[in-house]
Amino acid sequence: MRASFRTRLILAVLTTALTPSAALADGQYDLVGQLPVVPQINYTDVWGWSHPTSGRHYALVGNNATGLHIIDVTDPTNPFEASRINTVPRYEMKTWQNYVYTVDGLTGPGGITDLTNPALPEKVGSFPGGHTLWIDDEGFLYVSLPGLKVYDLNINPLAPPLVWEIPSTDGHDCVVVDDVLYLFFGYSGTFLFDVSNRHVPVYLGGITDPAIEYNHHGWPSQDRTHLFILDEFALSPAPDITVWNITDPAAPVKVGSISDPTSSAHNGFVIGNYLYVAYYNSGFRVYDVSTPSQPVMVDEYDTNALQVEGNFDGAWGVYPFGPNGTVYVNDRPNGLFVFQAVPTGVGPPLARSIAMDAARPNPFSASTRLGFTLEYAAEASLEVYDIAGRRVRTLARGQRAAGHHDAAWDGKDDAGREVASGVYFVRLRAGSAERVQKTVIVR
Repeated sequence: MRASFRTRLILAVLTTALTPSAALADGQYDLVGQLPVVPQINYTDVWGWSHPTSGRHYALVGNNATGLHIIDVTDPTNPFEASRINTVPRYEMKTWQNYVYTVDGLTGPGGITDLTNPALPEKVGSFPGGHTLWIDDEGFLYVSLPGLKVYDLNINPLAPPLVWEIPSTDGHDCVVVDDVLYLFFGYSGTFLFDVSNRHVPVYLGGITDPAIEYNHHGWPSQDRTHLFILDEFALSPAPDITVWNITDPAAPVKVGSISDPTSSAHNGFVIGNYLYVAYYNSGFRVYDVSTPSQPVMVDEYDTNALQVEGNFDGAWGVYPFGPNGTVYVNDRPNGLFVFQAVPTGVGPPLARSIAMDAARPNPFSASTRLGFTLEYAAEASLEVYDIAGRRVRTLARGQRAAGHHDAAWDGKDDAGREVASGVYFVRLRAGSAERVQKTVIVR
């Protein structure tokens, strides 16, 4: 969902501990920065990335006419172009480690760009392209339309091999959240798969609602009991976004919706209790979805003066995972907008207060204790990574109540094998907050 953990892991080593994103409970955001538009009006998607050694933050801004723009947003009030590259497609982009993977939105080859030096981005590879793409936390690349093709970046990030596919002339987009693949398959419907084994997907259920014109994009609720589906082609009175109870994925139930007769919805993401939407002509919108069946808009910024349903100008892409509560929005004719959470402190934040106990003992040879505390109930994970950024062991994952939780690591990986002596990193993640600490095994 975000820049690769390896990127954040190295940054954590440099800064001792990562600070959580400051997305607050009232969902309020201010526009703090904007990049002047380039003469050719053809902006597309936007994604975020942080440099592993410099700690600088970047918005990756697509423009079909001018290239992939690498925008330095370390100071969100003063975004500036660090570089651009026009030898790769730039319709949609996602990152993994120090690479950005891009597609052209059609059927041309995808491009792989090395961002190690953001001032001199370099094309280093390619892959069979498509309309959209997603990269999950395990390093698997999903390319949609036509059908779906899945590639393993761990084997060769510059020429990833195909591991499985769904042949079809339909499709559109997908996301993977907590080992579930949510496949938004255009005119055909939305389908859910268990991909805990990335090579052997297991079908869980689907949604084929004739009231949805086009299953375009979506995201599950924080507790994964509900799914928000964005219908790009919806026209009033049909809703732009429908809400589905997927507690039983084999029998989803529609329980709510969001409509705007003056605009169409494009892409949306959920963090904690908030749904962040690039809503085309209506701009950037934030909805409180703490009660998923009853979404409430709590903030908006109209990036585009048009009010025409079915028109696809306006806010095209939204990236709500930036550091310190920053959100990047790319408007098709108006370029990059940078927003930041308003620090009101009202209500419980998205697990903003989390803490890890110091590992005891550390260094260790047989086992170590790794407790953690959440101020608020949240979906949490506690995982161990090696120095190369590869996940070694999952110690805890799932919904956790507020309070203290105990965990232990016996120095073994998920397969039960003892790991080698050396330095390892334990990551706690809850909502939009993270903590990382170093542990050392001495055999």
